Amino acid sequence: MANKIKFTPDEVKDLLRKLMSDDQFEKCTQNTELIMTLANGYQSPLLDFTSRAKSEIVQLIQSRQEKQLPIDVDALMAERGEVKEPIKEKERIENVLSALEAGEDPTKYKAKIRIKLSDPDVAGRQSILADMSFPRRELFVAETMKVGDYTVRLDAQQVEDLKTIGRLNHVVDGIDVNGVVRQFFVAKDPELNQLRFLDKEKVSLPPYVYGLKLPEETRQSLLQGKITNMEIKAKGDVKSVQAYFDPVTYKIKFVPESKDRVLRTEQSQAQINQINKQNTSVKEKRQPSKSLQNATKTGVKQSPQKQNQKRNQKQTL
Repeated sequence: MANKIKFTPDEVKDLLRKLMSDDQFEKCTQNTELIMTLANGYQSPLLDFTSRAKSEIVQLIQSRQEKQLPIDVDALMAERGEVKEPIKEKERIENVLSALEAGEDPTKYKAKIRIKLSDPDVAGRQSILADMSFPRRELFVAETMKVGDYTVRLDAQQVEDLKTIGRLNHVVDGIDVNGVVRQFFVAKDPELNQLRFLDKEKVSLPPYVYGLKLPEETRQSLLQGKITNMEIKAKGDVKSVQAYFDPVTYKIKFVPESKDRVLRTEQSQAQINQINKQNTSVKEKRQPSKSLQNATKTGVKQSPQKQNQKRNQKQTL
């Protein structure tokens, strides 16, 4: 991926130690895949955190509640002083407020985390920061969305698709103030209930998928955000499925119907094989032995003593 900053596992663990309780930290650091996900600059799955990451906000809100004063988010932001990212900070405060109003425990909450470097200070020094994303109560989708320095415009159908389906079947264009165009994947993160935009230039697809080399034509189709026909190797057989790149998980995902079709085919064949095996076994059990078959065909041989008795009876007659 272009311009990707990687961190060491120890740097990731140091950051998690500041944000989590001891038992949460121990659980997360045992997850090697999670550590490497964060080390490579990707967003984590939904994790549990403590109030350390936002204890200051919690204290301000709780103090107002205890005094039964109206909670003014803008006033809270002003009390916190200079805020570099006011929109994200306001969302963070509103999330805490929503949790408190719903009667949730503010000392524990769920969020997704991505690590990044801070902007250089006057001495040129940078520190590692945690970019937290919290679940939202309502999905926000507008026809004009800001993605960093870029403006993305969506039509009514795209807005509807993101609200209902949760993804688009193509990438979208973003334009900055200088007219520079950059393309983005966009999809809804169902756990956070918010849109996830991902710069197309930062997407790197694997050379092989399920044991088969990814053809260049398939690669380009996936990079355009399209649902693409592709082949995978399942239990030694090549299967045809439909797939797309998911910007939320950074993975190639299968359209459920096509994946289910492959699984159903495999399960049906396995069931047929099992039934055939059972029928064969039953048939073998029911089939008479060869010795019994021979006896049925030729008759049961009588002992010499019985044969002599029958001969004598005939002579007497």
